[in-house]
Amino acid sequence: MEWLISFAKVTVLLKGILNPDDAEPAIKIGTSSIIVSNHGGKDLDTIPETIEALPRIAERVNKRIPILMDVGIRRGADIF
Repeated sequence: MEWLISFAKVTVLLKGILNPDDAEPAIKIGTSSIIVSNHGGKDLDTIPETIEALPRIAERVNKRIPILMDVGIRRGADIF
């Protein structure tokens, strides 16, 4: 990713972050934004829901870059 970011003339978003420890290196290499995503991977019970991972990642990122999220919202109460 660092290599790609070094010459990309477009915004580069990094998708697939589920662990807050992975957010810090993403920021350090110059990622413009991260996408909290399990790639729809609830086929495996060991993969966390994105809605569960989002708060810890948001805390670690601390508004330094935008955070997006895909999948993981199952009902309206999840967004509150």
